Amino acid sequence: MQYKKLFYILISCALLTVCSADGICNGMPDGTLMPNPFNCSDFYICNGGVGTILNCPEGLHFNPQTLTCEYPEDVQCEPQEENEVNELQCPPEDDPANLIFYPSQIRCDWYYLCSGGKPHRLSCAPGYHWNQAKFQCDFPQNANCQIVFTTTPSISTTTSTVPTSSSTEESTITSSTEPTTQSSIVTTPTTSSPEVTTDHNGVSCPQIGTYTLPHPVRCEFFVFCQDGVSTLQKCPVAFKFDMYDHTCVWYQQAHCL
Repeated sequence: MQYKKLFYILISCALLTVCSADGICNGMPDGTLMPNPFNCSDFYICNGGVGTILNCPEGLHFNPQTLTCEYPEDVQCEPQEENEVNELQCPPEDDPANLIFYPSQIRCDWYYLCSGGKPHRLSCAPGYHWNQAKFQCDFPQNANCQIVFTTTPSISTTTSTVPTSSSTEESTITSSTEPTTQSSIVTTPTTSSPEVTTDHNGVSCPQIGTYTLPHPVRCEFFVFCQDGVSTLQKCPVAFKFDMYDHTCVWYQQAHCL
């Protein structure tokens, strides 16, 4: 089996597509790496309390002890959703007049509907939580969902040795977002166009929202904006920030200013 040094997982690792699990990065210092409790091959990097999901190369799992991507047999990982579903009890026959719902214990925006004797996971629209008392998606302040994540790996700078095949093609970390099914029709409040402020390295950050913007001078850096506040971030070794995809990609593939 051949091994190849692929990249360093830095505490200033690339922030790609923002896709946070409720509460997973609350109170976590910037740069903290957290396992995805729903998918063994993903992990989060925290910045400003927001988790950004990153993927291990195909076939590998994230190890929260070493903060690296490793073979599944070397990582003790059981997705929480799988365990949660196994604990739910649904009647063998459906009763349309008495639908059975279960709240998720691992995500506030998830819930389960019993159908055909099995629980089926559904998701509220972005920004909404499941309200078990009303059996509907609702504003978070009305849903009163309390979920605490207890996995808190320490921050470290780690060299990741990733197993690869004999192919010379380089593996990369790509961003992903978990697909969701909007289970109820809700009216999402609209906002006016966000104000823009210049705060870091001459880069303008919108006052509202989370963005990743290219650094005006150095391709290996980018600016992470959150509600008007900018912080300088660095891509992993041998990666550069792509101005079109707004992600860190292999340096030979990057479109840089």
